[in-house]
Amino acid sequence: MDEIETTQLARHRGVILQFVRNNHYGQRSHMDDLTLWAMMTRMGFTVAQDYVFTLLQELHNADYVKYEEKVDNRKGTRWMERIELTTTGLRLLEGYTKDPLVLVL
Repeated sequence: MDEIETTQLARHRGVILQFVRNNHYGQRSHMDDLTLWAMMTRMGFTVAQDYVFTLLQELHNADYVKYEEKVDNRKGTRWMERIELTTTGLRLLEGYTKDPLVLVL
């Protein structure tokens, strides 16, 4: 993976965290992966829904977000509901910590 791809991935993770934070401060209902995907595409990012799903998994593994993963075995689908920012994610967005995994502008 080259530097441009790495930076792009980090920026996309940062955008997702910012969306989740803004949703939280707006006291709106919890988001799901489909909503985040739609928001990213409206912002002009050319991304697939599976890509957003993967970014959310990476953010979860880094303890920046938490969510409930749902599976419909009959249809062979899975999705994420109740996406929330963790305290660690909030600290990152507010600049108290740094992580090259996430680029926040």
